[in-house]
Amino acid sequence: ATPDIHRQLMLGAIQNNKLIYIAGREIARDCRRLGVHISFSPVVDINSNPLNPVIGDRSFGENKINVAEKGIAYMRGLQDGKVLASAKHFPGHGDTDKDSHKTLPTVTASASRIDSLELYPFIKLVNSGVGSVMVAHLNIPSLDSSGTASTLSSNVVTGLLKNKIGFNGLIFTDALNMKGVADLYPAGEVDVRALIAGNDVLLFSGNVSGAITAIKKAVQANVIKQDSIDAKVKKILACKHWLELNKKQRVDLKNLHKDINTPEALHIRDELTASALPLVRNKSNLIPFKQRLDTFRFASVSIGSFNETNFQKRLKTYAPVKSFHIDKQASKEDFLKLIDLLKNYNVVFVSLHNMNRKFDNNYGITDNSKLFISELEKKCHVVTTLFGNPYSLKFFEKSNHLLMAYSGENDVQDFAAQLLFGGIPARGKLPVSASDEIKAGEGLFTTSCRLRFTDPTDYDFIPNKLNQIDSILEAAIINRAFPGCRMLAIKKNTIFYDKALGFYTYDRINSVQLNAVYDV
Repeated sequence: ATPDIHRQLMLGAIQNNKLIYIAGREIARDCRRLGVHISFSPVVDINSNPLNPVIGDRSFGENKINVAEKGIAYMRGLQDGKVLASAKHFPGHGDTDKDSHKTLPTVTASASRIDSLELYPFIKLVNSGVGSVMVAHLNIPSLDSSGTASTLSSNVVTGLLKNKIGFNGLIFTDALNMKGVADLYPAGEVDVRALIAGNDVLLFSGNVSGAITAIKKAVQANVIKQDSIDAKVKKILACKHWLELNKKQRVDLKNLHKDINTPEALHIRDELTASALPLVRNKSNLIPFKQRLDTFRFASVSIGSFNETNFQKRLKTYAPVKSFHIDKQASKEDFLKLIDLLKNYNVVFVSLHNMNRKFDNNYGITDNSKLFISELEKKCHVVTTLFGNPYSLKFFEKSNHLLMAYSGENDVQDFAAQLLFGGIPARGKLPVSASDEIKAGEGLFTTSCRLRFTDPTDYDFIPNKLNQIDSILEAAIINRAFPGCRMLAIKKNTIFYDKALGFYTYDRINSVQLNAVYDV
């Protein structure tokens, strides 16, 4: 698979929407290479409810303008790459506390609130040319007082989406096997109701043969007009023609993995990651550490990880940082013992790992973890980095130095560490509010002051050429030209190759580490 584009909530922190367009275009390229022609994205629900169990980090955030602008950029990237985009979940699934896969959620908002907030991104995307819209399974009394699910509601699909908003593209139902509608009607009836409501394409029917039989009977009984079926088919065929599916296409399996995992794809992911990390708190502008690093005594503590993390490894490339780790379920006594071990350090990087994406169990943050950080901050500078859900920031309102990093993937950990030492600037802004003290839109900007680390493919270096360098150095070590070395290559203030080979002395006892320093 291609290097995954991050979840939309992380992308919601990015301030340069051109990057969102580029991400959409890259997803389209991958889709076309795989023979995929529709992407059921972007999600343009406004995640205004932190307890939402189904939207959450699938949304760009809580600000309707930010959601709309990023949705448009993402959609244009997809459709410029000849992949049909789909704005979902109409008319807005962001303010629910139940999952429509399991039940039918109720939206209690007034029609005016829905019009001014939830519908805003959908209207903007429709006016910007989105090719399709997916309708959610929701009970919205202010839009349809009958209790009918929005997917099956003529008021919502035809009255609101088609007539009032003026959408003429393809309308998809959300999956019809979801319990939000599947448990309400006999097999086939839900499909008939969806067509009558105005939908064009029925996704994931719970009973395909039963649906076909029921739809045929409805057409024969003139409950569904034949003209309506013909119009839907013509719309689908027009879409297929736009996607050039009238031409025979085959997916060539040769070089498939290589064609998807290109240097450009990796570079795009790197730029998205580096642009999405909000620095939420930075007392006295301590971050990035600009002054002489030998004036600090650094340590790092990973909570929830049993081995040295990628975050900790990258910190060590900038300064001597002693690594510690502790189970997030550790006892209060164990956390207090760790505080004692850290008494000789004046800066401690604390990172929280393996958190929960959803609000269950406080997003995976234990009371002992919170107490540890609170007590440690009384003794030294603590820089807290959260690799998880941004709503969890509410537990750290009083922290002096706080970085939001969304996920524990290796590249995210890498760039988070680089940001703290000034390898990259802080550029992200929070897409959601965690509390009254930590609001959407917060994020302190910093400048870079040190070298950045990146993958060599960012500079079009062919891996085989780098392997040749390795071979030359390894041959020199074997022939005793020198016992070992560290090879470092820099371009445009960016380190793109850094490797340690051999040993410090000819007795071959201690291998060279990346923190080795040599006279030049």
